[in-house]
Amino acid sequence: MDISEMKIEMMKAYSSAIDAYGNNENQKAYDDMMKASKLASSLAKEASTITDSEEYKNLAVYYLRKANSFLNITENNANDIFKMDLPTQGFQDYIGLDNIKEYLNETIVKPWKDHTLYKRKKNAILIYGPYGVSKTRFVHSLLKELNCKTLYLRPSKQFSMTDFPNVENNFLTVFNEAEKQDNIVFFIESPIPFFSNGDDELTSDTCELFTRIFKRELKRIKRKKLNILLIATTSVPDKLSKTVIGAPLFDDFIRIHLPDDNIRKGLLERYLNEEELSQELKDKLVKETKGFVSTDISRLAKEIKNLDNINEESISSLLKTFKATDVKEYENSVHIFEERIKSFEIINK
Repeated sequence: MDISEMKIEMMKAYSSAIDAYGNNENQKAYDDMMKASKLASSLAKEASTITDSEEYKNLAVYYLRKANSFLNITENNANDIFKMDLPTQGFQDYIGLDNIKEYLNETIVKPWKDHTLYKRKKNAILIYGPYGVSKTRFVHSLLKELNCKTLYLRPSKQFSMTDFPNVENNFLTVFNEAEKQDNIVFFIESPIPFFSNGDDELTSDTCELFTRIFKRELKRIKRKKLNILLIATTSVPDKLSKTVIGAPLFDDFIRIHLPDDNIRKGLLERYLNEEELSQELKDKLVKETKGFVSTDISRLAKEIKNLDNINEESISSLLKTFKATDVKEYENSVHIFEERIKSFEIINK
């Protein structure tokens, strides 16, 4: 990759990070901003002048800080370090996935409200799908239905991979808080740093420690007949360790696909509800956005609103700057993962 290509990729990564953060896809925002930081570091090495090199070094540091800010939490109060505010919108505000909503209403929401969730055979839900399909947003809508407090677990901030003496203490803080509250959800937006299979930078030894503590504490509090639920979302399910597949960890799996015609239509209507578009243009947008993820549709709608003249020509020109999401890598990840969990029920496959 030459310098000009690196510059383009760096700005694309930065732009993607900002869009992801605006759509509450914090982990993707972090990943994209880290990519931008690495590219800036590479540009610093390739720069032809000292001035340019220093500018790219500073940019790399700025992007790194920005990335960390996406996963930062308020630490003013140690008792609130893991807490997440209750979302404002529930299932009826989330477009699509009606079969999954029905399933969760019967298996999670109703038992939760009846205070019988502890009887549920399945222990934890893993939701997987490509980047940008609003997995986190869907979890938020479930949390609203449950009307519960949530402990938001962020490995990169709360559990230092190199500070083993504090790892167990931090976990105990989380589970002790859960015991006090009774009705509470653990939500992990990116479970890989906890439960990696060791193929990436994270070592299997580190993740074995996390797994052992998680299983032990989850078993302990479930024996107390508490309403406790563990939810995680990921775009790379194959990178999860085999040791966390099955009770008492992940044994309920929900796959979220790319938005279908009806979901794309619903999203476009929501985002462009104030714009006067002909039915022909609306149909064109639904057709031309096949393969787009939710965040791309949101970004497209914003750019349509910014057009001086909204017509077929201007929208056609704008659509040329977008492209369908390449999910080949993700599909390969899913294939590997689903081969491992054939003995478990997978809904919406």
